[in-house]
Amino acid sequence: MRQSLFFLCGTLLLAALMLLALEGGVRLTGLAGTHDPRDAASRLPYQQVLLPVFAEETRPDGTRVLETHDPRLPYQQVLHPKPEGTLRVVAFGGSATAGLGFSPNVTFARYLERMWREAAPDQELEVVNLGVVALASKQVRRLVDDVIENAAPDLLLVYSGNNEFLEIHAERYAEAHANSLERFRSALARTHLFRLLKPLVGAPAQVAPTSTRDLARGDLRLTQDEIIRDIELDEEDRRDVVDAYALNLDHIAQVALQAEVPLVLMSVASNWQWRGREDLPGDYVMRLAPASDLEPAARREAALETLDRRIDENRDEQRHEWLFQRATLLAEDGDWKAAARDYRAAMNADPHLRRALDAMNEQVERVATNRSATFFDTVGVLEGRGPQPVVGFADFYDYVHMTPRGAVSVAAELFDVLRAEGFVQDGGAYSSEHFVRQEEARIAALERDALSLDLWLGVGHDVARIEDRDLWKYQAMREELDQRIARDPKDFEALVYRGNARAHEPGGAAGAVDDYRAALEIHPGHPIVSRNLARVRLERGAR
Repeated sequence: MRQSLFFLCGTLLLAALMLLALEGGVRLTGLAGTHDPRDAASRLPYQQVLLPVFAEETRPDGTRVLETHDPRLPYQQVLHPKPEGTLRVVAFGGSATAGLGFSPNVTFARYLERMWREAAPDQELEVVNLGVVALASKQVRRLVDDVIENAAPDLLLVYSGNNEFLEIHAERYAEAHANSLERFRSALARTHLFRLLKPLVGAPAQVAPTSTRDLARGDLRLTQDEIIRDIELDEEDRRDVVDAYALNLDHIAQVALQAEVPLVLMSVASNWQWRGREDLPGDYVMRLAPASDLEPAARREAALETLDRRIDENRDEQRHEWLFQRATLLAEDGDWKAAARDYRAAMNADPHLRRALDAMNEQVERVATNRSATFFDTVGVLEGRGPQPVVGFADFYDYVHMTPRGAVSVAAELFDVLRAEGFVQDGGAYSSEHFVRQEEARIAALERDALSLDLWLGVGHDVARIEDRDLWKYQAMREELDQRIARDPKDFEALVYRGNARAHEPGGAAGAVDDYRAALEIHPGHPIVSRNLARVRLERGAR
């Protein structure tokens, strides 16, 4: 028995020494090439990118097009090859760019396209939105590389920064809960030897990434709170992530500059008034100053003193909560300038790290300046549009995802910037502000969603969903439509809404046509539904 144990230990030791020797040899000879960690794919399944972005297809009339085929992207197509004189604009980013929570129409990219087409109807324009839920700049740079190489873009818009800490949080959590075998496999995968041998055994078939719909399932994702309870990131970790973010942006800017493709780098805004799924309790002031004999004004003053003390004394993860409470108290008392300062400080101190930090937006501006790109201050735009200098729930329904008002406001300012730089050929007569007012009035008057494929918000029969804080409310709406149609196959609006949803999905054209046809059997010749149907048939060839 003892002899067998010695033999086993000796074998394992010899194997380990051979592995170390091979690893050292590969490193010394450089056979595995140089390794930039930014080039490594994320280990999170939902952060994979499916390249190339576009696949070549042919319309029924013989027109050649490029189509998106990633299931997380809405269906989009552009002409191939790009006709002379056509301006192709491509937007990149994560879920905030994608418009998570609404239909693909509620994005700054799509509002920009609507304004642009109204302003310059004779200008040949293509706008593609490549915002993908959960992507960070590490993946966005790969998308940009691919689009510049294969899709002949004329203008790039990059709005990325809310997901930079996703991977490190998830990896630290996985490492903390991994068994010995998982730790060994993880360490092996990071060796130069592994990178050298991996291509020799053949690359695995590329599999479509997890879809946005699948992400809504609780078994595929841990909540932020679960991870935060177990994993802490220190200041060095934060600096490392911010530095990597800056390098990714610099790569994007450098590639665009070399290809002579104009680039707009956008700072990334978020909801400073976001505390989480729950707002502050109504009695938070009483909890801060519980003395029973205080008058209201004195109680608020005492509460403010308590918060001042806690903020000065605490540097841990609770500090963001005290900053947030002080900001709320100051806002209630009308001191909006001080409130904005504290709201912003609370955002930067939030341990969840699911929003772009001010330090990251400083890097966006620096890279844009150094690489001759256009810097677009999204934060400043939203900060300056409201009655108070706070970016909050008027423009975001949760922490980073825009309401229609937020998306159209950003698009209007972006339109004006691009017109000033000579991209929009309208002679300067078009009023983007009028478009904003008109769109806000239209949405405010809605009792239910629009039927038009281009105007449909993706809220269905319940316009209260516009302000609902649920990230997955669009998926809930889709399920509700299926249920309504199952109960009543003659539900005209539900059929049209579901047709709109299917029309935006890769592979959804046939289902959209079926729904539109069923709706037209109820209301023959309905002009809006007829236009929806004709468009899907033209672009997708569905019968």
